[in-house]
Amino acid sequence: MNILLETQFLPPIPYWKHFFAAETVIIDDKERYIKRSYRNRCTIATANGPLNLSIPLKQGKTLLTITEVQIDYSRPWQKEHWHSILSAYGRSAFFEYYKDEFKVVFLQEIPLLFDYNLQLLKLICRFLSLPNNKIKLLSECEGMVFTDYRNTVSHQLPANHYPLTTPYSQPFADRFGFLPNLSIIDLVFNEGKGTLDMLKRD
Repeated sequence: MNILLETQFLPPIPYWKHFFAAETVIIDDKERYIKRSYRNRCTIATANGPLNLSIPLKQGKTLLTITEVQIDYSRPWQKEHWHSILSAYGRSAFFEYYKDEFKVVFLQEIPLLFDYNLQLLKLICRFLSLPNNKIKLLSECEGMVFTDYRNTVSHQLPANHYPLTTPYSQPFADRFGFLPNLSIIDLVFNEGKGTLDMLKRD
């Protein structure tokens, strides 16, 4: 099955459940930017509960196609986000294994949001040993038949929409209980290569 998804910033686990099951994942590079979406936001688990990380964007974005939207680097948001990620996952079982490669890509100053998200998407594919040629852009797929999953998954899905039947270890579960539908990095940093097994099994 081929599927169509929108770009997201470090997408949540339900996004990756669709991603893993598909033969080809087509990312929409033709849409207009949608405000208050997860194209530039993700959610992680911290010692104070769920935390939204948001990429600041330059003005005028709402009239642009997604591939034209520029990231605003006028303040050090990447360092702030990295500090939050380090605080959240520094003691997670597999953070040390992935952190150096993740940090290099995460801290790159890539001008366009679409390109930045795509680099992170490919990085997670590499962590999970998924082929990069699984990803295609809509502009390259004229005539291809696909199932449209755009705008159906986010970090705000109710818990009963969580696609994995087996909860995994989270560092702050003793305070907040299990938090579903977080960014894929929550699962990767806590389960490592077991992430792929969980996506296969559930």
